[in-house]
Amino acid sequence: MYTGTMMNKTILIGLMLISSIASAASAWEKLSGQSSAVKAKLCVVVRSQQEWGALWTKHTGGKAEGRPAVDFTKEMVVAVFLGERRTGGYKVDIKLMPDPFEPKTRIVVFYREVRPDSGSFNMEMISQPYVMIKIPRKPNVDCEEDGTMSIPEQQPAQKSVFSPEQTMHIQKTVDQLQSLAADSQALFR
Repeated sequence: MYTGTMMNKTILIGLMLISSIASAASAWEKLSGQSSAVKAKLCVVVRSQQEWGALWTKHTGGKAEGRPAVDFTKEMVVAVFLGERRTGGYKVDIKLMPDPFEPKTRIVVFYREVRPDSGSFNMEMISQPYVMIKIPRKPNVDCEEDGTMSIPEQQPAQKSVFSPEQTMHIQKTVDQLQSLAADSQALFR
């Protein structure tokens, strides 16, 4: 028979165990690697357990086990697959930025391929670089390949007074202004 103190300790230990399991289940933030069963270039936003299960099974080549936990009431997953590459050493660089026009409801996912350094040793094997990140849930997500940054990391870049993030914001704003200008011209024709 348990005494009151012993029962309280047992309940406390049980609650701590449940709490640690729940927090560990959702503890991951980013998964990346060189091997995926997804062979084509793909950027996908996952908003439900069903979508997550389907993507994970596709990524692992049919294995459903080992899928990390996600609380889709608060979070979602963005996954970027680069497709097949002839060697190892490739990776995906990913940046998340709030949309300057809708910062509370829209996020833009910029991604780019990072090539291996030309002088580095890389495995001679077919690779399928990928990254999956868990982010806070947003109603709107845009995936954009960042072509302005698709140069090897070690190559010196031109000096700029703007950071890469500022440059991306400026370019996106310019693109949106050009689109608005074209729409306005169409109205007056």
